[in-house]
Amino acid sequence: MGVYTGTRPGVSPKVLWHESPARAWVDLEAGMIWRRGKAEREHATKRRPVVRLPAPLLGHMRRWKAHDDRIAALQDEGDHAATRRRLQPGQRVRTVLHHGGCSIHGRIRTGFEGLVRDAELDGEITPHWMRHTCVTWLMEAGVSSWDASAHTGMSPAMI
Repeated sequence: MGVYTGTRPGVSPKVLWHESPARAWVDLEAGMIWRRGKAEREHATKRRPVVRLPAPLLGHMRRWKAHDDRIAALQDEGDHAATRRRLQPGQRVRTVLHHGGCSIHGRIRTGFEGLVRDAELDGEITPHWMRHTCVTWLMEAGVSSWDASAHTGMSPAMI
């Protein structure tokens, strides 16, 4: 999600499947990600604009949501062995990014460090690099700095 949308790593694990006044959420029907709740104020230097989801990411997210819904239905039927989730019957996965149905908020850095180590990459690589990779890909694709800034929430000068 961070590479395709340029969303900050502090926001990505908090994104919900359903509309929220207080948290970031995704609208799969409209193909948009609201990187802040409708009632949240915009921060002066860390803007989180609404952005259209790129087609490849939207396709993945629709599959993820369908999978989460299928697992929830199995769990509701009492098939807990098939789900391997740590949720209670009737409880739904709320966040887009999760592990076993539980939010990964607060654990993304640790998991990312493991991925970097396993891939034998430079240990200085952090989740924030995905945001910069998004900008790099936009620039390489010939997107104007103005449009790239609107997509990522960065200023044109920062781009």
